[in-house]
Amino acid sequence: LADEGQIEPVIARRVFIDGVETLELVAGARRLEAARICDATIRPFPTLRTEIRDLTDEEAERLSLIENLQ
Repeated sequence: LADEGQIEPVIARRVFIDGVETLELVAGARRLEAARICDATIRPFPTLRTEIRDLTDEEAERLSLIENLQ
């Protein structure tokens, strides 16, 4: 990530927790962690490209599983 930049966006969906809209990460946990490490140790990494999708719980779970199998 530090050398090549971000190639694929992370995927998130909007969810409501206690009536407050927030984003839930569906796919890209390793990219998020790499960005955090890069930001803390190598150079600032201010923006992580994120694709926000309207997903049901089932769709989000399926997409997350597919991401982890690749």
